[in-house]
Amino acid sequence: MSAPAGPLGHLRVLDFTQVVAGPYATLQLAYWGAEVIRVESSARSDPWRFRDGNRGADGSVPFADQSKGKRSVTINLKTAEGIALVQRLAEQCDMVAENFSVGVMERLGLGYEALRAHRPDLIFISMPGLGNTGPRREHVTFGPTLMALCGLTYLWNHPFSPEPVGSQTSYPDYAGGLHAAVAILAALHHRDRTGEGQFIDLAQAETTATLLGPAIAAALNTGREPAPTGNTSDHAAPHGCYPCAGDDAWVAIAVESDAQWQALVGVLGRPAWAMEARLVTVAGRLAAREEIDAHLAAWTAERGARAIMELLQDAGVPAGLVASGDDLHADPQLRARGFIVTYNHPVLGEIDLPGAPVRFHHARPHTERHGPLLGADNAYVLGELLGLSPAEQAALVERGVAR
Repeated sequence: MSAPAGPLGHLRVLDFTQVVAGPYATLQLAYWGAEVIRVESSARSDPWRFRDGNRGADGSVPFADQSKGKRSVTINLKTAEGIALVQRLAEQCDMVAENFSVGVMERLGLGYEALRAHRPDLIFISMPGLGNTGPRREHVTFGPTLMALCGLTYLWNHPFSPEPVGSQTSYPDYAGGLHAAVAILAALHHRDRTGEGQFIDLAQAETTATLLGPAIAAALNTGREPAPTGNTSDHAAPHGCYPCAGDDAWVAIAVESDAQWQALVGVLGRPAWAMEARLVTVAGRLAAREEIDAHLAAWTAERGARAIMELLQDAGVPAGLVASGDDLHADPQLRARGFIVTYNHPVLGEIDLPGAPVRFHHARPHTERHGPLLGADNAYVLGELLGLSPAEQAALVERGVAR
């Protein structure tokens, strides 16, 4: 097969990752032409293939999204023949990615040292939750537990709430995935200059901790305990999410300057409460934030979120509707840029999925193919890459090696 177009068209990735963090990393590579080959098992499939509660391994929209542009080969890693096939395949790959618990790949005979014997300049990234070293390296983690462990769940909370609120999205997975993609590109650059391979040890807990920014810096250097602030700000008021007309409709408003405040007062019709001298300055508004929020919420509750957003933006006041999934799907800006891509999936039918979030002037992202059906590329991998005849491939299936 000729190399696909794109800045990473020369790259072949052997992908053992599952769920989100690892697959999100290799998705970034697939967007720009890398050939990403997922090594899977029909006996123990990636849980993301069942993310929608579907019974079959090919009916998950999240998987179709997360594995766009990738290939799938099913090899039984519990057999010596399966391990030997993967070792041969590694010789033809530039890099290997895995996000298993510490030691899994080594026990399979597919760790970095074992595979670099077949490909000395191999780049290998390992993404366990707490890293490959340290006293807690063998602990098993998931995105929500990492959020709690790193303090993100606590800071996500509303002030004075009796229990943490948390998030429906596991930010550690996406932060870890993006850090991994950047690390991989750095390792490729290093290899281009030196010819040396690389083992990359990425702890998802540490990439999550970087999200805390000023809060963690303050705790480390001043001893001051960061506290949850909810939707408020320590330098702007009003600053929050306000209820709007309709079912669970909200608008975010953030007034960061005196000029923006005057613009907001004008949109509100200059009511008497907003004209008080004590509200002219940021300090005054911060002191009266609860009072301002109550007045503002009463005003927004009588209007639609999009109408409020457009009215305030036209006046120079930072505002945005709190978008739902349907809002994003219909967003004219996202559609105009080609971010929403329609696919004809053999199991799911016609589905819309997000496209690549980055544009190159002289290359377009590879978003033509949805995530692969389980084992869809067995013939390509076993036949074209490993040189096995159809009879040999059939024998592997019969012996339970390629399944």
